[in-house]
Amino acid sequence: MDKTIGIIFLGDFFTDGRCVNMANSILDSGAKLFIIDANPTGKNKYRNAIIHHIDLQNRQKGVVRYWKFHKGIVKILHTLKFDTLISADLFSLGATSKFQQSARIVYDSREIYSELAALSNKPHYQFFWTNFEKYFIRKCNSIIVTAESDGTYLKSIYPKIPEPIVIKNLPPSKMLKFSTIDLRRQLDITDKQKMFLYQGVIQHGRGLKIMVDLLEHFPDGVCVFIGKGDFTEEVKNYAKQKKCENRVFFVGAVPYLELLSYTVEADIGFSLIEPISKSYIHALPNKLYEYFLAGIPTIASDFPEMTKAIENYSSGAVVSPNDFPKIVETVSNLLEQDYNRENNQQIALQNFVWEIQDQILLETLGL
Repeated sequence: MDKTIGIIFLGDFFTDGRCVNMANSILDSGAKLFIIDANPTGKNKYRNAIIHHIDLQNRQKGVVRYWKFHKGIVKILHTLKFDTLISADLFSLGATSKFQQSARIVYDSREIYSELAALSNKPHYQFFWTNFEKYFIRKCNSIIVTAESDGTYLKSIYPKIPEPIVIKNLPPSKMLKFSTIDLRRQLDITDKQKMFLYQGVIQHGRGLKIMVDLLEHFPDGVCVFIGKGDFTEEVKNYAKQKKCENRVFFVGAVPYLELLSYTVEADIGFSLIEPISKSYIHALPNKLYEYFLAGIPTIASDFPEMTKAIENYSSGAVVSPNDFPKIVETVSNLLEQDYNRENNQQIALQNFVWEIQDQILLETLGL
C-alpha cells in the first residue's frame, strides 16, 4: 500500500526550495503527500498533493504566532491519515510529535535553532526555543541537517538523538530548464552594468548593507535583491543614506522552480553571511548552490562549510565578511576574469544537484 507523507512548514511552501525539492522526491517515488504551510493566499494544490494553509496574516509574532500555528497543525492532522510527518522546521515539531505513536517523525533541522541570529538579542525567546527543541527532538525517529557541522553540533548537545543525516540544500537539475525572464529589461539595467545579486530571506546579518557599500567602489554596479523579509526597509533606507537608491532593486519572492530564470542574469552572486550566530557560521545556504547551477561567479563568507563548497566550484571566492577592502578586491578580481558559464553549470550538474541525494531522503522517510 502507498505510504502517505506530510510536510509541515511555517512559511510559504512554494517559495521554499527545500520543501519543494522534498515534495518532488516524495511524489516521484509514488508515495502520497500532503502539505501544511502558513501561506493562506497560496494555491491549494502542488502536483497531486493537497496543501492545507494556516492563516497567520494577523501579523502576530513570537510565541503567540507559534501557538496559533501549532493548534492549526494539530487540528488538520486529526482529520488525516499518514505514515510519516516531516517537521520542516523547529516550529512544527511540537505538533507533529503529538502523533509519534502512529507516525514516523522526521525533523528537518535546517538551522541551528538554539543559536538563531534573530534571537541573539532576545535571551528569553532563545531560552524558550532551546528548551523546546531539547524536549521534542527526543521524540524524532530521524533528524536531517543541511551540513555535516550542523549534525556534529546537534549530536554534541543532544548525544542521545539518532545520528543526523546530511541532506544539503541543493537545487534540482530541472531548474536549468528556465525560460528567459529578461530581468535587466524589467529593471532597466543595461548590459554594461554589473549586477550584484542576493537571493533569499532579507534579514539582518546577510551582508546586504555590504553589497550596497560596494556600489561606491563600482560606479557601473547595481544591487538586486530577490526575496522578502523584515530587513527590507532597513536596506532601502540605507541605500537612500548612501545616495544610491536608484541602483538598488528589490524583486520580492519568486516561485522556487522559476528562480534560476532570474539568477542567471547576474554577474556575481553573493552570500556574505555575517558571524553573528553559530547558526550563521555553520550555514550552507541553498543560494550558494543555486548560483553554482546558474553558472555565475560567487562570493561567500570564509566559514568552514561555505569554504568547502567554493573549493569545489571553478568560479568563486571566499572572504571574511568583516574585511571590506578584501571584499572590494575580490569583487574586482572576479569581474576581470573570463568565465565559462556552461562549464560552471556542468560542474554543478555533476556535483551540486538535488538528485545525487534523492535516495538518501527516500530511505530516511522509509520509502
